[in-house]
Amino acid sequence: MRTYGLGRIRSLQMYVLNLGGALCGVPGDMAKEEDRIDAMRKALLSLQELTGQDFGYDLEKWHHFLQSSDEFKNNYTNRYGWTAVCVGIKELIADKDHSRRVELAQQTMDEEM
Repeated sequence: MRTYGLGRIRSLQMYVLNLGGALCGVPGDMAKEEDRIDAMRKALLSLQELTGQDFGYDLEKWHHFLQSSDEFKNNYTNRYGWTAVCVGIKELIADKDHSRRVELAQQTMDEEM
């Protein structure tokens, strides 16, 4: 799985990519699985706090919500990095390891509660 060094992306875009385990800004050969899981959990909490919504780790739902939301659309679809963000989201949704990472992230959250 690749990581994303997209330059000037918005934090909202980064949260969604990290929710998928992308680890924005970390070279692929340095990305550890536990770091991806931690980034996913932090991204989910950030998205929940920012939007007041909870789509869990469902990237597709978050992506569609943010694209269609009057409040978040302009920030999420900002031209900086948007094309790469869209490609990244599609790759992450199709990633065969994503569901396994989601299970690990949920397990870790459940254990902490």
